[in-house]
Amino acid sequence: MGISQSGSTREAITKSEIENFEIIIPKSDLLKKFENLMQKLLLKKDLKSLENQKLSELKELLLSK
Repeated sequence: MGISQSGSTREAITKSEIENFEIIIPKSDLLKKFENLMQKLLLKKDLKSLENQKLSELKELLLSK
């Protein structure tokens, strides 16, 4: 990358280097598609977490008998 390759013991990025970074901003339709996909994934994750919790509770109930 070549950023701050001076003789210091730690690398640092200067303010001017940060100001020159190019930032890609996706189009709004692509962001919307990503948001929809993420909502589905997060919902699935939450459902799986709830399922794991219920299964753990059932396991404890069955093992206690």
